[in-house]
Amino acid sequence: MTDNKLKNKMSAEDFINSGIVKETKTESLKTDFDKLVRYFVRPVAKNGKLAKTEIDEEKELLTEYFQVHDVPLSELGLTVRSYNALSRSGYDCLSKLLDLSEDKILRIRNLGKKCIKEIYNAVQQIADPVIKQIKSGELTTDNIRELSDEEIRQLVLDFFLSNPEQQNTVTDVVDALGEKLSGEQISDALRKLVEEGKIVVENNMYSLRYPAFLEVVSQLESSKGAYILFQRIENGRTLDDIGKEFNVTRERIRQIQDKEIKRADWLLREKYGVQSYFEDRNARLFSLFEIEQDDWINVMGISPETYNYLDIKYRHKSDKDKDKKNKRNILDDSVDVFAYNPYERGLMQKYLRRNKVQIDGIWVYKSIASIEDFLIEKYCDKKIRITDFTKLYNNAMERNHISDPDLLIDSEKERTREHRITELRTVLWSTGKQFRYYDINSRDYAELYDTLALSQYKNTEISTLKFMNDYPVLMREYDIQDEYELHNLIKKTVAADKYAGMNLSRQPIIRFGDFDRNKMIAMMMVEMSPVSQNDLIDAIYEVYGFDKRSIRNDMKIIANYLHNGVYSIDSKPLKTADRELLRRNLTEDFYYIDEVVKLYHELNPNGDERVLTGQNLKSLGWSVHSNYIFHNYPNAKAMFREKLQEADEFDIKPLKKRYGRVMDFYSTIYELQEQRRIIETEPEHFVSLDKLEQQGVGLAEIQQFCDAVYDFVGDQYFTIDSLKHDGFINPVEAEMKHPYFYGALLKGDNRFRYSSTTSGIIFRKTDKPISRKDMIIELAEDTGSINIWDFIKNVNDTYNITIDKYDVINAIANTNIILDYENGALSVCE
Repeated sequence: MTDNKLKNKMSAEDFINSGIVKETKTESLKTDFDKLVRYFVRPVAKNGKLAKTEIDEEKELLTEYFQVHDVPLSELGLTVRSYNALSRSGYDCLSKLLDLSEDKILRIRNLGKKCIKEIYNAVQQIADPVIKQIKSGELTTDNIRELSDEEIRQLVLDFFLSNPEQQNTVTDVVDALGEKLSGEQISDALRKLVEEGKIVVENNMYSLRYPAFLEVVSQLESSKGAYILFQRIENGRTLDDIGKEFNVTRERIRQIQDKEIKRADWLLREKYGVQSYFEDRNARLFSLFEIEQDDWINVMGISPETYNYLDIKYRHKSDKDKDKKNKRNILDDSVDVFAYNPYERGLMQKYLRRNKVQIDGIWVYKSIASIEDFLIEKYCDKKIRITDFTKLYNNAMERNHISDPDLLIDSEKERTREHRITELRTVLWSTGKQFRYYDINSRDYAELYDTLALSQYKNTEISTLKFMNDYPVLMREYDIQDEYELHNLIKKTVAADKYAGMNLSRQPIIRFGDFDRNKMIAMMMVEMSPVSQNDLIDAIYEVYGFDKRSIRNDMKIIANYLHNGVYSIDSKPLKTADRELLRRNLTEDFYYIDEVVKLYHELNPNGDERVLTGQNLKSLGWSVHSNYIFHNYPNAKAMFREKLQEADEFDIKPLKKRYGRVMDFYSTIYELQEQRRIIETEPEHFVSLDKLEQQGVGLAEIQQFCDAVYDFVGDQYFTIDSLKHDGFINPVEAEMKHPYFYGALLKGDNRFRYSSTTSGIIFRKTDKPISRKDMIIELAEDTGSINIWDFIKNVNDTYNITIDKYDVINAIANTNIILDYENGALSVCE
């Protein structure tokens, strides 16, 4: 085992008595070493605490004195061996030597018996006079603080030297040195240090001044090496080029270059007392990330000379260490931006923004599409014509002083831009080439399409105006303003092959399979004959939602059947046998027309189905509609109202299966829910108000619950689960404990707006549309700085609404909320 390895395992006492170092047993050296331990070397810590000695207070005062009146290592008069050993281990001043432990001093390489004694004598020579002043009481904590201007400046400078990479405000320095110096002393010292060129200030941030590399090189004796470095850095010349000038190989030029760099590094440490040059503040980013030279110079703003220095000093090292292939892109999700100092983060931010422009205070990717997306979201919450949007776009470019012709929209580009915006999932289009911002992806449309029941339609056409008329409250909650927007929403959110034969090529019409409008009008006339022209138009409008003016124009095909404002057609009368046959077998109160035809063929295989006209069915007491008949009720809604309230509690699925092809069925469900006659306790499971009243929950109690929620919540988003989380006391405890039940109660109160998500319903006390995206943005802004994973967990735990990282990223795009991708820090940029 080598001597060094033994020393690393020995205590100071064992080392002195070991015999490894000759003559170490002499009483003289043992006495010197004991003194060293007593006055200079701190005793070994035991159980995490320093052993107490009788001179603890003296040592603390001695340490405090030399923290203020420190002495550089170069002024201790040590031999080269002792100086180099201490310097390489980071001991560059006397105050640091006072903190040495026995173990530490013995582990310093190349520090033998003679060196230790030499260090002790040097320290003793400086420390003894101070120790005498301390023992006599002449030197106290108070008069240690009576410093000269030079000592104050040195104390402040030492603070910067202790953490050379750090940038500090005046407050940072006061916090660190406030016990020793006043704020006035610190401010004055900083000013003088800046004047002396030892500290630099930028944007009220102070940092240690590092000399430029060529500044140091220029102070070396004139040599071929210095010439080579100036040529390489100032003029960007290659090793080959300079080698040809001197008629030597490129490798020889490299050797001279590297030797000269080492000479400059030595001078840097000796003269300036620092370990790195001004250019080295870029070294870490240069070594870690693959950044093009043009981006370093033109985007990040460093000089060509600085880039040449970095390329010479660090690229060769990366290649040699085979680290180049491990370089990453700053955009890599694993990069923790906040692991870097403010200067480095500033460069990284410039790099990340190299392909962006600032629009009204927000950085947006430098492309027409990205700028369009931003402007649409920020300024187009109300309908705007595409031509007016082009003006809005170009005005924004002018307002933000962006003159890049590639980013402006001229008449040639306008049509292309219109086509692109047409397809966006962040807009809804209306008539007259108008659109507005609508974040399609932030909503769940299960309730909408469940209510519209598009699967019921076969070989027909429906105008979305019918849905707007039948479900005004639903359209309000989904913030759909007209039939054209609804048509555009269906086109963008329903897969083309979801419903057989569905076609959305013509606004606001949805076609299912084959359909002949003229034939439909003729059939409805036959089925309803005799019928007035206005009643027929109203019937077609009710069933199909077509514009009444277009219906009136289409009715020219049946003009021959119009007499005195009434359409009538002679139909083949029912035979008595057929009449009795139908009367006996049509026993239910509701049939689809195709069911009647099928039943008639089963009962009378040779019968003529043309006798099953509306007029003949009416003669049997049936109310006839386009595709169904009913009797015993004044109208279809009265029939469905009764059927939906027959049971105190029911599953809606069987009723949908039976009546799902009739739009009045769905509109009746909606009306009964609005009137709170039936309430959805769980998805597709309903209970009647009568049943609730038996449990002590009537309209008064429902209103009490809604009022309590209204009074409890402020102006923020909430869910039924978040109410419980926040301590809401429910005044209505019905047997139905499912959150869906209480959500259904709030959905029926027009003081609240709601939005369905894939994992639940969010609410807010407002009269404006709401969305999950807006909720995420608002919660992030209110929370302030937080890790994204903590934010997601808080939302999921509090609201029981499932969101993920990508939901957050998409929501905060084009906002003042910033995300650090590896660290996951969400923060608001004011």
